[in-house]
Amino acid sequence: MLINEVSKLTNLTKKAIEYYILQGLITPSILANGYRDYSDQDVEILNKVGFSFKFIFG
Repeated sequence: MLINEVSKLTNLTKKAIEYYILQGLITPSILANGYRDYSDQDVEILNKVGFSFKFIFG
């Protein structure tokens, strides 16, 4: 799935998702057209991380 769908499923911004990629938290595969392809596992990880930050800073 693409970043727009991941953003909707996790309630995270695209910038937040890209930050987590840079930090090595998730590693989406790259499609032939250069787009990132996020797995269900990536979404699960982001949901856990997003919840943690909302709990801590919310």
